[in-house]
Amino acid sequence: MLKSRGATFEVSDKTPAKMSYRMRQSDIREYLDDLKHDEGVVPEAFVIFDDYEKFPNYAANFVYTPEKTGLTQEHVDQALKILGVEDGK
Repeated sequence: MLKSRGATFEVSDKTPAKMSYRMRQSDIREYLDDLKHDEGVVPEAFVIFDDYEKFPNYAANFVYTPEKTGLTQEHVDQALKILGVEDGK
């Protein structure tokens, strides 16, 4: 879906599957901190796809994907906008 809308990048990683609804923001923060401190990597941009509606600390990077519908083209378009990929550019 991403490439068909103009993305020229690869998805490079994902957070561990251990996350719980209550702790997801903390787990994401820990994951990003670990990337920076352990691997020296600071993502230029990132998107969080999740079916949990409340991510206030990452609102600018968050795309809500309801469990009922899963990932849709609309969600992909929102993600590409967050990542700076618009109109196939």
